Formats: sequence, structure tokens, C-alpha cells
Amino acid sequence: MQEQIGDVAGRIWAYMNQTNEVVTSYSLTQALRLTRAEVDRALGWLAREGQLEFETTPRNATLIRLRPSA
Repeated sequence: MQEQIGDVAGRIWAYMNQTNEVVTSYSLTQALRLTRAEVDRALGWLAREGQLEFETTPRNATLIRLRPSA
């Protein structure tokens, strides 16, 4: 399971790095054809590594972007 989560996290990171867009977890499920659970686990992995920044909009949507490299 950890290997699968790591693989999905890598796909998400590559997609976000390539598109350089702010995304939502839903947009990731659609763009990468993943399940919500796969995306949530992988986002947790990337967040734990300090790779992501999150922003909540006034309508309670969570926007996700890659944290700029130092």
C-alpha cells in the first residue's frame, strides 16, 4: 500500500509541477483518473513531506499548490 501511495504522490507532484496550477483534490481525480481515496492519501504524503501549500477560499474550497523550492 505504501508503494502505491508513493507512486500516486509522484504522479500528482509531476502533474502539479508540469502544469504549475493551483488545483483541488477533485480536479486531480479528474485529470489523473484516480479515486478520491488515492488522491487524499497521496496529498497527505506530500503534505507530510512539506511539498504542498493549502488555502481555503471563502466558499470553503481547498486550493492546493506546490510549495516553492528553496
